[in-house]
Amino acid sequence: MNDTEHRDRLGRLAYSVDEAAAVVGLSKTTLYNLMGANQLAFCKVGKRRIIRSVDLEALISGPSSVAA
Repeated sequence: MNDTEHRDRLGRLAYSVDEAAAVVGLSKTTLYNLMGANQLAFCKVGKRRIIRSVDLEALISGPSSVAA
């Protein structure tokens, strides 16, 4: 999927932490923990953290675990 198709599908280039948490269904604390552990990329703009939609998609499309 190229960047144009990705933007068309999600409609946004980036999200605030609050918005990203709502989009992926995780808590803000979980997202901050993932960012602190370098498992979720982000950009810092002033004091705000901005999470690109491509990085959110990479987070949720990464390896999954299945309960046995």
